[in-house]
Amino acid sequence: MDETGDIEFSADALTQIMSHMASTNASRRREERIARERQRSVERLIDNGAPTIPLTFVKTLTPPYAGASPMGISASHNGDLVVLWRDPNTIHSAICAVESLHTSRYMPYSAFPADVDYVVPMPNHQWLGVCARSSWDDEGRLLDAAWRIDDDGKVLAHGNMGDALLCPVVGKDGTIWATYFDEMPWREDSDDDEYSDEGRYTAGYTGMTVFDDQFHVVGRHHTSTAITEVYWSHTDGNDFWYLSYPDWNIDHWTSRGWKQPIPADQLDSSPFIAYRDRLARFSGPGEDRDTLYYDPVDPSEPLQAWDKVVVTLPDGSPLRRGRVITWGNMLYYLYGHDWYLLTVFND
Repeated sequence: MDETGDIEFSADALTQIMSHMASTNASRRREERIARERQRSVERLIDNGAPTIPLTFVKTLTPPYAGASPMGISASHNGDLVVLWRDPNTIHSAICAVESLHTSRYMPYSAFPADVDYVVPMPNHQWLGVCARSSWDDEGRLLDAAWRIDDDGKVLAHGNMGDALLCPVVGKDGTIWATYFDEMPWREDSDDDEYSDEGRYTAGYTGMTVFDDQFHVVGRHHTSTAITEVYWSHTDGNDFWYLSYPDWNIDHWTSRGWKQPIPADQLDSSPFIAYRDRLARFSGPGEDRDTLYYDPVDPSEPLQAWDKVVVTLPDGSPLRRGRVITWGNMLYYLYGHDWYLLTVFND
């Protein structure tokens, strides 16, 4: 600040400010271009006779503290919306919020004994917190990386669910379905069911592992092909479906055993809804964006043979670049702080 009270900036500071403004403007232009492309794509689909179906508005979410933004969403064991809130510009702890129509409840990530990457609500007002990566002490002993706590933060169970873990999914009875990203350790030729030849824990060596609420393994992916990627997973709180690569099937786990896999050649990596014996696919980018394909007689039939509708906002306008998840027979959509849903299949 100079003697007149005006604020002065150095040349370097001005360069950084202008660079940030240019980046912000470029991002805004990109968002506007994508919105226009989406609008034109949806208009072409409607002009070609595709029916439309509007989302239903549920509610506007309230951030748990000023500046917090939704950084990720999932669904709880009973179908509530789960939101990860975080302000990347402050030291505030990330917070897991469970949203139903009339209530919200929160659990800070800092309530767990270590820095967890995922927090997921469990039945009976309990919470699961897990680390994506495993670690070891100086003597090579595996450290805990998963905890189940109550609302007061009391640890009820602890263990390890494996390295390279994606966000787990929890069932109505507390069953935990875990999938992994492509850095998971391979079991290879090790005779030890828990350690690979490199000594790294391999609870997830098949790419999908089922745990009970004490973190004991109760099941694994059922084919001889180890999964290297899971593109989408889905649950109704009782069963668990997941789109696996390289098998390129939708595998279906139930507490009574495995069901026949569903060929997924028509799904690419798009979100899907599996409900009883029915299947729907929600499109990704491209000419068919915002389109819901459903009710195939045979999932291996060309996608053009499936029934389809264009999903819109309640006023009939195209969807924006929001977040999508699925649970049961429903598709959830979050844009900004506004939560919408669509019942895909009616009983």
